[in-house]
Amino acid sequence: MNQQPIDAVYTWVDGGDPAHIEKINTALVALGFRPRSAAATRFASHGEIFQSLRSLDRFAPFFRHIHIVTDNQYPDFESQAGLSQALLDKIRIVDHKAIFRDHLDALPTFNSRSIETMLYRIPGLAEQYVYFNDDMSLIKPVGPEHFFGPNGPVLRGYYDVMPHYRIKRRLQKFLTDTFGINFDTFQYYSYKLSQAKAAEHAGFSKKFYLLGHDPHALRQSTFARFFEAHPEILEINIRDKFRTDTQFNVAALAYHLEIKANAGHLHPKRNLLYIKPGIQRQLGALLKDAERNPEKLFCCIQSLDMFTPKNQQRITRWLAENLEREHADFRTP
Repeated sequence: MNQQPIDAVYTWVDGGDPAHIEKINTALVALGFRPRSAAATRFASHGEIFQSLRSLDRFAPFFRHIHIVTDNQYPDFESQAGLSQALLDKIRIVDHKAIFRDHLDALPTFNSRSIETMLYRIPGLAEQYVYFNDDMSLIKPVGPEHFFGPNGPVLRGYYDVMPHYRIKRRLQKFLTDTFGINFDTFQYYSYKLSQAKAAEHAGFSKKFYLLGHDPHALRQSTFARFFEAHPEILEINIRDKFRTDTQFNVAALAYHLEIKANAGHLHPKRNLLYIKPGIQRQLGALLKDAERNPEKLFCCIQSLDMFTPKNQQRITRWLAENLEREHADFRTP
């Protein structure tokens, strides 16, 4: 069993904070337009992080420290019930200035990919850490072995073909280059493109390992070695104030570097309950399946503010009730 300490890391923003709103509006005026990545839903906070923290307290007490990375903000822990003192003692609030030290010209930033690029620079961060978005929760008991094994991180995903190798993509590119037809292929492939770009930086050319919205097991030294050798790549990935399609997914970079080094443990994606606004009609069935399926360990609720009020209440109630259920340990990662 892996005996090294493991930290948890969150990125968090309170999109309703007047100071944040003023900062983002100033940045948008300087930019001259509002990109899709500046949509209000990307910064909305409805207490998801507190639910996620409760799930760590209930299902993963092994985490050493919990680092919450913010821009001069502080979650209102005092208003929240169900957060144990043991959990609160683990929490470290980390300001953007601490991780962007020596790169303060990139601040303020509203770009999740830029922030994720710098997480490995958190002061006092453990070599092994798990990165959570604040909309991710644990829904079953887990152990260190679900994230790290004897040979490195557990890498959840599956292989896919590089976007530029797909026949449809190649045909669209030909028609765009020849006739100027705009298929908006970058928007269609945005999530995959960011991971494909990461794979290319790690030396992959024809296929890449596609990640999902799971918590990501990462190693600090993997990033440190790469960015010390390629500081120009880091600079490019942090320069934009808002997320762009020219950036790469940082967790995907780490996964591909681990694979290239024959480290880590490849694991098919089957542990995630992923709920987004487009599947609200299937919500009840998905929640019931997650209750019954012992392999459903993680939950990601994307853009809770875009669900109907009834379904928002249903989701938050289900997550709260799930903390009180008896769960058998699922000890095979």
